[in-house]
Amino acid sequence: MIKSKINKLQTQLKLKNIKYNGSSLLGISLLIMMFIFGIFKPPLKDFLDLGFSGILVLISYIYTSFTKDILEDGKKKREIEFTLKQLECFYNPIKEILYEFDYELQNKKSQIQYEEVIQKSSKIIQFQHLAKEKTEIRLRQFIDSLKVAGVMSTNTTDTTNKLMLLTKQVEIDITEIRKYLKLQIK
Repeated sequence: MIKSKINKLQTQLKLKNIKYNGSSLLGISLLIMMFIFGIFKPPLKDFLDLGFSGILVLISYIYTSFTKDILEDGKKKREIEFTLKQLECFYNPIKEILYEFDYELQNKKSQIQYEEVIQKSSKIIQFQHLAKEKTEIRLRQFIDSLKVAGVMSTNTTDTTNKLMLLTKQVEIDITEIRKYLKLQIK
């Protein structure tokens, strides 16, 4: 019964976006003890033992509640930092490079050498572990097909298709990451 009342109070406090207030919970526990004392009229020694035990239980509960909130906030902060690192170190640079390759193929050059691609994307490859699984697979497929062809041109449709698929996947991931960040930062 008491636990259900405390849970109800805890839910109401969370709904109002108010952190647990230890003094209010302590006050509620004292009211409950006074209620018990009024109905059952136990000896004063038993009442004090019950009161101190109740206070220790409530203090422990409050402490664990605060600790849980701190851990959840820390986890949320780490997730946001990781997501920002994904954008900063992998997704934004690879998006620029992929658009540059596409632009060069369409307008400037008829072909791009494998070594040139590796040279431009060397900084990104070290952050490949930050990519989502589908993007990492598409990146490997693109690099492997380029390695086999040795050159990327408008004539090598397999490599060009893999470039388009990788570009689309990167755009999808960036959109998802930005939506996630908007939800987390609010």
